[in-house]
Amino acid sequence: MRTTAVCLAQHIGRGFRFQWHLKNQRRVPSSGAAEALTAKGIKIYDPKDILTPAFNRVIELPQPPPVIGEELEPDKRPCYVFHEYFSPPGGMTQAQHLTNSVVRPALPQRVVGRIIDNSEEEDSKIQEVILQSRLMDSHQELLPRIDDVVNRPGWKFPREWGSPVGRKNKQMTYKLLLLLDQLSPELANKHLMANTKSQVSLEHSGQLIQMKYKAYALLIASKPLSPVAEEEEILATEGETLPDIYPLSPFLHCKQLVKYSDEQYDCLATSTLYPHTLFIHLNMPRPPHDDDNFCGLTLMQAFGHAAAYAKSSLKIENGDLETPLTLQVVHTTGKKFHFGVLQLNTLDLTGPRKNIFWSSPTETLFDVCNFKGAAANLEGYNPQIFSLLRAFHAQ
Repeated sequence: MRTTAVCLAQHIGRGFRFQWHLKNQRRVPSSGAAEALTAKGIKIYDPKDILTPAFNRVIELPQPPPVIGEELEPDKRPCYVFHEYFSPPGGMTQAQHLTNSVVRPALPQRVVGRIIDNSEEEDSKIQEVILQSRLMDSHQELLPRIDDVVNRPGWKFPREWGSPVGRKNKQMTYKLLLLLDQLSPELANKHLMANTKSQVSLEHSGQLIQMKYKAYALLIASKPLSPVAEEEEILATEGETLPDIYPLSPFLHCKQLVKYSDEQYDCLATSTLYPHTLFIHLNMPRPPHDDDNFCGLTLMQAFGHAAAYAKSSLKIENGDLETPLTLQVVHTTGKKFHFGVLQLNTLDLTGPRKNIFWSSPTETLFDVCNFKGAAANLEGYNPQIFSLLRAFHAQ
């Protein structure tokens, strides 16, 4: 920053106040018109004797808007609304308290047992899919401005043209699923529903909460996934305790609203089709979440979609599901992946029975994907991601 030069300017405040005082006492000079009219016999009247005095006009000021709809809907119950932009500061622990779930630090054995290594030809096709979706897309649009507050604070970077992160993730997920169907035609019996939405309202600790989420896609099947945990393991969760979150509240970082939608819906809205695998995209150029926060988002969105489907299509008795609902979930930023399996046992978020979430450690699909020397460059490719996708698809 350039140092400002010292200017030898005088303070004109005293001179301004003197001129103001001088002009304020100035008298209006006589133009001689009154004397000339009186000499000719013309009578001069005072305007106050002829004109009606001005009346006081009352100005009506507009009323300030109501605070979060309190005056519009005074009888509506306050509600905590969770959506895809909500980020739990407490990470997985806060997500467990919100969904009443216990976490298993590994995927179920029936998924791990189906993991097979990729062949060289398959790895070559997967790498081609990554390069095509992230570098070879001809779509161009003006990208959001990037701020580097650490290395160059205050610097205004020029906006670049290219393919947005959301489009790259959609292209890669769709092409990987298409490649799975090509490699295993016997498993191509599922349907892909894109841009799914769900919204459900539940009770938690005497408070009303609402979960409304959007996902990139949902694989649906004609048969539901069989429960992973048997009845004995489900009953055993009643003796497990959730991690201590004190002094934090499960509703931390979520505002309580009065103006919200009471509608509840599910993306399927039918009992003849069943959710199989949920694909969630975190479309941010530089995600600020750590691994624990990222996994917590996976659990919350999986629970929101599963609860919406269970409440609209399954039988519920005293808050517990007669038949547990199993849902697989894949959460990705395009580079980082998180795989999980949720078994929904109950919608009673404060009851003794708990839901079960099997979670795998986060993994990266690649380290670097860019142009190097005018050629596409991919470094640090991880074949384990596609092996897990194949194992999920084979369920």
